[in-house]
Amino acid sequence: MSSSAAGKFQDHYKILGVDPKAAPGIIQLAYNVLFAVYNAATGTGPDSQKLEEITLASEVLGEPTARKMFDAVRGGDDERDISFTGMDFFNGMQNELDRRMTLLCVLYDVRCQNPRVPLITMRQLEKIVDMTELQIELALWYVKTLGFVTVDDKSKMLITAQGMDYLQSNAPHPSSIWRFLKNPSGPGPEERQPRVKDLSTANLTALSSAMQSFVAPAPERQPQPFATPMTSQPLPQSSLHSHPIEILRPKTMSILRRASVSITEA
Repeated sequence: MSSSAAGKFQDHYKILGVDPKAAPGIIQLAYNVLFAVYNAATGTGPDSQKLEEITLASEVLGEPTARKMFDAVRGGDDERDISFTGMDFFNGMQNELDRRMTLLCVLYDVRCQNPRVPLITMRQLEKIVDMTELQIELALWYVKTLGFVTVDDKSKMLITAQGMDYLQSNAPHPSSIWRFLKNPSGPGPEERQPRVKDLSTANLTALSSAMQSFVAPAPERQPQPFATPMTSQPLPQSSLHSHPIEILRPKTMSILRRASVSITEA
């Protein structure tokens, strides 16, 4: 199939001339009739462009998941009763933002894993994300409107370069994404262990101070009192000038030295 038919939006119901609520059998019947008409031999041959359009319409509307996705993109008459949900709306705003970022993260990861074929179908997406169909459609509408994601007529999605730049500039915390994923591989954000290179200077300073607090301080050194002479007799005034060293030396030490010499000589 040429890229001209797959790269532009077309109303598949109008192409086949059927009602949006038509049953699958009616859709197949309309395709068979139109295929016979556009494939009939004429002066110019079969109408290849029309054949591509009706074939694409039949493929999309013939697959239930792709048809639901197309109906969400196409829109239509809605007669539901609308009312404001109250506080549930405000409580769910952050969750809605996280779901959009989850969708971008999944599509970004798909492109990184297979850059040659970065497409993903609605059915494949439902196996990865833990969201309802309505939540996926709302998140997809948002990212598609801003040009972060493109969706072709077969409901295959892929992230754009603009979407990748947005995600890199507004990278979410893994914990806000993890809760919307089904069976992600690898450890979760809460299981990651901090690495030394991830510690900031302030954390290293605090760690050093904590370690120092466990080291017992060295005991203060008490000054030793001076020994006093064993003699009670006052020294002559002249001795203070003639023998200053002997005044500071206790007589007890002299007696001990002499006793030690005597023992050694014996």
